[in-house]
Amino acid sequence: MVRDATQNGDSSFSFQLISMFFTAGLLEEGLKFLTCRAAIRKEGMVRTWMDSVVAFSVVGITFEFLENIAFGMDSDFLSALMRAIAAAHTVFGVIMGYFFGKYLVTGQKKFAWISFVVPVVYHTVTNSLLRTGAIVRRNFGLPFSTTVPGHGIMETDELTGKIPN
Repeated sequence: MVRDATQNGDSSFSFQLISMFFTAGLLEEGLKFLTCRAAIRKEGMVRTWMDSVVAFSVVGITFEFLENIAFGMDSDFLSALMRAIAAAHTVFGVIMGYFFGKYLVTGQKKFAWISFVVPVVYHTVTNSLLRTGAIVRRNFGLPFSTTVPGHGIMETDELTGKIPN
């Protein structure tokens, strides 16, 4: 199993998946969903499904901006740059807005559920892979110790780039 320096020492992918489900998936995506849904109801600003996509995207961008400031304060430049480039919350907001817009247009409640469940699953899996270092190691091939954006330190052997057991 890929090992990283976590505070509790358990870095198995299944543990990270469960942990990220509650912290990143449910909490963060739930806050975005409830915030946008409340704003849509209060303002009555959504008339078409595309309005829903735009509204959820704006909430996603705002959430990402605030999170990047919070995580960027105690991370290095590479981590801050990777967080800025990888606009995950915006993408999750677009997905959420698309399906919520389909719910508003069709009236089918399954689309309301899909608009919440799909971003939660994507966010959970993405953060779990980042936490274990799988994405960074495979896609960027970083042969040194690097801070995975907002998710701890991934230690690698400086010569081989392999993660020690």
